[in-house]
Amino acid sequence: MTTSTQYNPANFPPGLLAIPATEWMWTKSVSSLIGLIGWMPPGSGVMINQQGSAASNRNGQIDSFLAGPPFHEWILFVDSDMTPGPETAARLLSHNVDIVGALYYSRDGKYIPMYGELRDEQVETSAAGLRKVDWVGTGCLLIRRKVLAAMQPPYMEFLAPGLAEDVFFCRKARQLGFSVYVDTAQCVGHMTATPIDAEAAMLYRQLPRVQAMRATTYDANGVRIERPAGA
Repeated sequence: MTTSTQYNPANFPPGLLAIPATEWMWTKSVSSLIGLIGWMPPGSGVMINQQGSAASNRNGQIDSFLAGPPFHEWILFVDSDMTPGPETAARLLSHNVDIVGALYYSRDGKYIPMYGELRDEQVETSAAGLRKVDWVGTGCLLIRRKVLAAMQPPYMEFLAPGLAEDVFFCRKARQLGFSVYVDTAQCVGHMTATPIDAEAAMLYRQLPRVQAMRATTYDANGVRIERPAGA
């Protein structure tokens, strides 16, 4: 767990953690969200709902956020299949920008980073990992209240394949003069289920943590036995 005073949640204003949920959730995602909730700025709230599409879920949560306590200065969307670190909200808030998402990757087998590069200006990534972009995925996205207050609904809308609610929202925000950022140094896991074939099994067995685990065994009395590497 991060202990840097830079990400002390008490140093930031309260907001709303919004989780658009599916019918079921991964155990690792649940565990991660519990850690995140425990690291939220004092006075923050949590909203979990499952009503329909991802876009309609987010729109309903935004409506509730805008109608809720005005001292909630931001909303953080975290999808129910993400694995954010406990410091995620505080770190994103530390950038002091209006719209910023954590880096995560698609789970379609292509594993592409979920953000779009700007084409009309030179962009550099800061030492803190902050990068100005055209759009960023809504799977782990922090938005300040003033952005949503300046918008007319729908805030999120799925228009067509390749132009989902994240692209729609970010480009709408940019048209209103707001900049969009991604924190490339704050990577959040994206859960998926994949079949384990021979190639996947071989890659898994080559992971250092797996090799270390396989190098350790126990006798009948529970005494640890170190095996030679490669055994």
